[in-house]
Amino acid sequence: MRQAALLATLVALPLAWWAPARAACAADTVALRAGVLDSRWNEHDAEGRRLLREQGRLPAATLAVGGACGAWLAELSWRHAAGQRDYEGFSNRGAAVQTDSRLRLNEWTLTLQRPLLEGLKLGLRAQRQETRRELVSTGKVLGYPELHRHWVYGLGALAEGAAWGESSWHFGVWLGGGPGASVRIDLPTADPVRLKPGTMRQAELQGQWLSAPWGLGWRTSLGLRWRAERIGAGEVATLWRQGVAVGGALQPRHELRSVGLEAGVLRSF
Repeated sequence: MRQAALLATLVALPLAWWAPARAACAADTVALRAGVLDSRWNEHDAEGRRLLREQGRLPAATLAVGGACGAWLAELSWRHAAGQRDYEGFSNRGAAVQTDSRLRLNEWTLTLQRPLLEGLKLGLRAQRQETRRELVSTGKVLGYPELHRHWVYGLGALAEGAAWGESSWHFGVWLGGGPGASVRIDLPTADPVRLKPGTMRQAELQGQWLSAPWGLGWRTSLGLRWRAERIGAGEVATLWRQGVAVGGALQPRHELRSVGLEAGVLRSF
């Protein structure tokens, strides 16, 4: 119900402003960016003790298409990152474990923006995050794959202004979250299980510089993004193996921190 309410809000707010401006919708920009994502993941138990820590740098790329729809600006983007993080944690028996986690991240984002004042906009966005994470086996400790899926809804304030020449700067602050998440785990000692994590809370800062136009509407971009996410502990699920209950599992509370640096090109048409 909470997820449906958030989605309804994203739809209702644009409709509230739709009547004064019914111009046709049209795409007018396309952007391609590439860079690196510094990614950190920490898990904690119910008493606050750290269960594991991961960190690593992942190559990342983003493809975005933007357009105008009346007074609203819209952007649909896809970001992909892949690589590995160093893993430090503990086995089920409490022994220290060092290995790697292999990652593939996909994020689809729909952003709507509405000008409020000169150089200031209101932003609404919906994100679909998908993270494939696989712990690599080491010694007698067997690894396993996980698939994390999240819906995240956010509200933002965005500012922009002239830099030097015809270049410009853009800055954004986003706050959001969402309860719509699931984690599928294929443990080596049990049948695949789907866990339900707790609610996600997200905060993000964005900064971008756009060069003066060159060529046929092309511009160069340089951007920096910081994001923090916290996902609460989930519900306990029974583990089964060939119809026999063999234990229980839950997704612990975990935090993600990332800093991304991207350079790219944007074309207006």
